[in-house]
Amino acid sequence: MKLIWPIRHSFVRYVRTVGGEIHLSDGAREGSDGFVFPQAVDCSPVGSGTGTRFAGAIRFVAHGGLLDVTVANPSVRLIDGSGAIDIDQGDGVRFEFGRLNEGEGSDVATATIRMTVTGARLLGDVYSPGDFLDPMRVDGQPDA
Repeated sequence: MKLIWPIRHSFVRYVRTVGGEIHLSDGAREGSDGFVFPQAVDCSPVGSGTGTRFAGAIRFVAHGGLLDVTVANPSVRLIDGSGAIDIDQGDGVRFEFGRLNEGEGSDVATATIRMTVTGARLLGDVYSPGDFLDPMRVDGQPDA
């Protein structure tokens, strides 16, 4: 199983346009449909509700390090008919980056995601809470 998620095309395009770098580590890779995170070896519960943990880290660096954002080890969780995507910044401290299908329930297989306040802060407050992140897809096929 793997998570395929472009995160936010405009953010990725910006980092590349200004000559920044994107570093992939811990099993993350870039595919034609977005960044690919393999299922984590540790599949323990992801807090309350049900969900799946994924592994890998993507670090975006630009402007001589003034922009330095890491999206690592995402987990997708469902709670009472809604869902969230949690990440850490490579430091193991987890936070809710986005809410899945806000107000519409959630389908983890193909979910739309709205950025949380914390997610917007991570991306430098360039985006607003509630702005859409790019859709993600959970693929049941093993990562190749």
